[in-house]
Amino acid sequence: MGSVLVLGSSNTDLVLAVDELPQVGQTVLGSHFYQAAGGKGANQAVAAARAGAQVVFIGAVGSDEFGNQALQGLSREGIDVRFVRHVTEARSGVAMIMVDRNGRNLIGVAPGANAAIDADYVRALPDALFDVADVVVAQMEIPLEAVRAAFQRARQAGKTTVLNPAPPDRRIVDQRMLTLVDVLVLNEPEAVLLSDWAYPNAISSDGSSFDMENEWERLADEYHALGPSAVIITCGERGYRLSAAGQRNTVPAYVVKAVDTVGAGDTFVGVLAARLANGASINESAQWANAAAALSVTQPGAQLSIPNLDAIQAMVRG
Repeated sequence: MGSVLVLGSSNTDLVLAVDELPQVGQTVLGSHFYQAAGGKGANQAVAAARAGAQVVFIGAVGSDEFGNQALQGLSREGIDVRFVRHVTEARSGVAMIMVDRNGRNLIGVAPGANAAIDADYVRALPDALFDVADVVVAQMEIPLEAVRAAFQRARQAGKTTVLNPAPPDRRIVDQRMLTLVDVLVLNEPEAVLLSDWAYPNAISSDGSSFDMENEWERLADEYHALGPSAVIITCGERGYRLSAAGQRNTVPAYVVKAVDTVGAGDTFVGVLAARLANGASINESAQWANAAAALSVTQPGAQLSIPNLDAIQAMVRG
């Protein structure tokens, strides 16, 4: 069983289902509301665990019921939470989410205790955590310097690093942090907005006017030049694009009925990391991640919707 160390956020998702996402200044009525465990780091940890990896999660929670519930949920998944930081002076992270009838979403996050994961905390973690891990994963809902410190330690230990730069932070390019990254996984808007090619005139705020179909290989080359040996651009219902070891693959998504897309990207990253940790190639790992992400959008919620190993295997083989 491969081992994955996930450094990242833990949030409680407060989700409102609506028919249509509101415009600026508009009020819409929801059909129902629910509360669920979330946070990009925690989501990816759960996805890796359900895909068969042994997982350690490094994050922070406040001294409140949201934090207690988050840790209890991660523990039930078999995830090691002994090194999660408990912060008394901040509340646990919260995400406010609206999801429309087509599964599209709007998300706002109050990081809270997640901001307490700093470089000093990461540097003080036991060496054994990095020695045992096969893959180290991080996102950008925690301070950048903590991510840098974790990847520096992972590199020193000779481990594979996977970065999901969400939400995108231009400093990972400007400060040459991608030299510490082996596998870069980002969606289309993130890929454009972090690019030298598009920056600072980033075409449109979501990258929608960028000709990804014809220009993605050039974009991938730009990221390769900054450090990562593998670049994966996820494209939602159109699948993903993979550039690694001289290969350029465009892989379609599985055809499913989307109910809620929250957490699909995190599911992709977590399952990718689990398969890499178990010795699979980058191509096979991405294929499994693609299947898992498709399954996740057929159910509501972030962690609630993440499939288990049997379901992913059935999708890949079927």
